[in-house]
Amino acid sequence: MKKILFILLLISTFFGCRKNTNYDFTTHTARGKIIAITKACDFEKVVIEVESQDGLGVEGYYNFYSESDKEIQVISYKNAIAVPYFSKIALDVQKEKVGTLITFKYRELNDKEESLFIPKEPMACPTVAIIKFPKKFIITEIIK
Repeated sequence: MKKILFILLLISTFFGCRKNTNYDFTTHTARGKIIAITKACDFEKVVIEVESQDGLGVEGYYNFYSESDKEIQVISYKNAIAVPYFSKIALDVQKEKVGTLITFKYRELNDKEESLFIPKEPMACPTVAIIKFPKKFIITEIIK
């Protein structure tokens, strides 16, 4: 009898300590892929294509000149949000890479936080064809 109780205790402890990987995507938690990291004239933002919540972001695209490819590039999106550089909001900068899939908690910006998107150095910028900016949010935590 003691052995059975001990085994049941071990089993309940194992299942009670498992990490929950089923996220509730309705309470300011989302999953998405980083599709662009812009700078200077396009403001300093990380653009995330949200996969878990339709309608959180916006659909659109914009053109920019790629120094590495020496040509105009087009980034299009269906449900994108923009957040400040991870270094500006105390998040893990190792996850700030184009193509990275992240699960994160977010909230809306307050008025003071709008300045997080503005580059520190003023620049003379050529015209950039921006059809619609992604909605801006703050990531409060990267879950995965």
